[in-house]
Amino acid sequence: MTTDERSKSKKDVTEGTGIGLAIGVGVGVALGLIIDNLALGIALGAGIGIALGFSIPSMRKSKSTSS
Repeated sequence: MTTDERSKSKKDVTEGTGIGLAIGVGVGVALGLIIDNLALGIALGAGIGIALGFSIPSMRKSKSTSS
């Protein structure tokens, strides 16, 4: 793997994590308001968002290589 490929891969992970975290926190706030425990909702949303954020670039990569 060349240096350019590594930096692109890190950029993809960073972008995916940021997007996942933003969406996760938003969903977490809504969930926290519904279950009347805002702190728990934000924590769960952030955790789920980060997990999804890490998986998005790898899903894109596998989709582009299979096509």
